Amino acid sequence: MWLRFHKVTGERLAVKRIRGFLGDAPRYAPFLRNDGGHLWVPIDLDPHQADEALVESVVEQVVAILVEARAESAERELKQPT
Repeated sequence: MWLRFHKVTGERLAVKRIRGFLGDAPRYAPFLRNDGGHLWVPIDLDPHQADEALVESVVEQVVAILVEARAESAERELKQPT
């Protein structure tokens, strides 16, 4: 399963920024995919999990990626000179 960041994603979640920090993360770097400017991030699925647990796992992974993306984006914005 893949999480896609659309190439026209809003400024706070810009694809270039997300690609930048996920590209440095050993967990994601080897598996990131680009297609037409969109960024694809793999989501782990455990085929041995029950339905509800599997859905919870997917949600947790997506939320963790989004939280990290927003935190990284906010941190970079704070460091930029005004």
